[in-house]
Amino acid sequence: MNNVNDQLSNEIRRIASDVLGVPAGQLTDASSPESVESWDSVAHLSLVLALEQAGNVQFDPEDIEKMRSIGAIEAMVRGKRGG
Repeated sequence: MNNVNDQLSNEIRRIASDVLGVPAGQLTDASSPESVESWDSVAHLSLVLALEQAGNVQFDPEDIEKMRSIGAIEAMVRGKRGG
């Protein structure tokens, strides 16, 4: 992983940590609504909105459905940012 990817990963984990109320160090690529107790549908939408604001990106409803883990979110944001 290069520096840009590390920065993106850290940024997403920081945002998810803030929204979900979980220490960023506990979040992995596999973290999902099934493994994070506070990650319900309302928290999911809050996370999506926070990511849109922080990353200056916009997600379609189909994108939001696919964002079911931290790893999937990173891949989606990376794709939206063109890298």
